[in-house]
Amino acid sequence: MDRRLDRRTLLKGSAALFGGAMVSLSPNLAALARVSGSGATLQGQPTLTWYALDPEWGAGMNGCPIDPVENHAHSRACHGCNACHQHGLNKLFPSAEAADANRAHVGCKCKVVEGGELPADVWEQLFGPAGAPEREQVDRRWDWVAEILGNSQSGEYDFAHDAFRRVWERTDLPVLNGVVSRSWMWSDGKAFTAGLQESYVEAPGGLRLVQYYDKSRMEITDPDADQNSVWYVTNGLLVVELVTGRMQVGHNSFEDRQPADVNAAGDFDDPDGPMYSSFTALLDAPALPLGAVITQTLNRAGQVGDDPSLAGQNVTVGYIDEVTNHSIAAPFWEFMNSSGPVWENGAYVTAPLFLDPFFPGGRPICEPYWALVRVAGTQQLVLIQCFERRVLTYTPGNDPAWRVEAGNVGRHYHAWRYAE
Repeated sequence: MDRRLDRRTLLKGSAALFGGAMVSLSPNLAALARVSGSGATLQGQPTLTWYALDPEWGAGMNGCPIDPVENHAHSRACHGCNACHQHGLNKLFPSAEAADANRAHVGCKCKVVEGGELPADVWEQLFGPAGAPEREQVDRRWDWVAEILGNSQSGEYDFAHDAFRRVWERTDLPVLNGVVSRSWMWSDGKAFTAGLQESYVEAPGGLRLVQYYDKSRMEITDPDADQNSVWYVTNGLLVVELVTGRMQVGHNSFEDRQPADVNAAGDFDDPDGPMYSSFTALLDAPALPLGAVITQTLNRAGQVGDDPSLAGQNVTVGYIDEVTNHSIAAPFWEFMNSSGPVWENGAYVTAPLFLDPFFPGGRPICEPYWALVRVAGTQQLVLIQCFERRVLTYTPGNDPAWRVEAGNVGRHYHAWRYAE
């Protein structure tokens, strides 16, 4: 039996995860609650209290340990004040004792506070039985936690900022309303996370609002910038991070991780298709000549092969990017330069799909490769190419309007970044 609550039983919109009784919440924690929470207190139903560490009282303040590298509880490496804030802002604990015992580092001065009330069955899904909780902490950025706290049935969220909605509307509203048939560039109108505050050095307070969609992540780094600028909302170099294992937390700041062992195309649980890590050693591969027929293949181990029979697909190189010195497959280059119905100024107009061919996906970071991947459980031949921000695929067996598609980079990246 599914014990998860329907989303209608949970607070919506700006109603906060940090709802219920707030006790001594700092402006920082309370503000984040208003932006990105989605838990609930239900009248007439039993509720249980969860606890938090309020970073306004310690993390990054004068209470930081004298030697955080020496005192750090886990990797014995200081990850900076923003990391402390993220720990305090995103962790939920079943008790004050659990919160106190699971601080980010020895000497942490963050104040243990009551985060609020949750329906008892939601609380137990997070922590386990009320009398003997099985988990001492959860992170609301984890997929399964976000699903429980948000839309427990489908994990769908409304736009966290009106600027996000405007960016989505231009390319994807015509698809949703059946005005045109083509790949989604973001999603079918919903995000799969609430608005999140992620660390970014150049953002005010070191945190910026982001939201994850199937195909990418939207970001607002400077909320005081001109909202009419095409750069007010950005989408990060997520594919670069996934392939290299370097997570970007500032213009020139990175955290070293491992390249993502996450499938770059097809079903998430496909055991055979190429992963992002399959492309890691191919970033410096030479470009195919302009007009060359693409017959090179790639397997999950990152091994490149050649299948002359693929010449029958008649897919050629359409462009050479002189910046990254990589070719672009003709179907992708045509898509990047295509025109069609878009939503502008409250009406459908015919215009270039993208203001610049490289605007949505960035530049190519590797060559195009054919691979066998499972799509809805069925193995298919797919051409895959990684760009800085997106993965594009070409599936000859699809309906012509859907042969070129943007991969689910947003979901792939979120799974990698917030892996439990």
